[in-house]
Amino acid sequence: MQLVSGNDGDWLTRYGRRMTLTGWAAGYAEELLTPLGDRWAHVQGVVRQAQDVFAILPAEEREILVAAAYLHCWPGSWTRRSRSV
Repeated sequence: MQLVSGNDGDWLTRYGRRMTLTGWAAGYAEELLTPLGDRWAHVQGVVRQAQDVFAILPAEEREILVAAAYLHCWPGSWTRRSRSV
């Protein structure tokens, strides 16, 4: 996995722990979306799909794809109609 620039040299940190971009995205998405049940299940499905196809990408882009899959369904981006789903 690719290391990313963060607030601790080449690593992102959260609660004093080092992590990769995907680890950070997964933890943050889980924290915010787990209480929403179906949203979190949807995101996990999108992540599985991303992991199934990421082998066709250059190695340096794979982690970005999976992190984006975790973060694509952000609460602030929901429309009024999608919030009721």
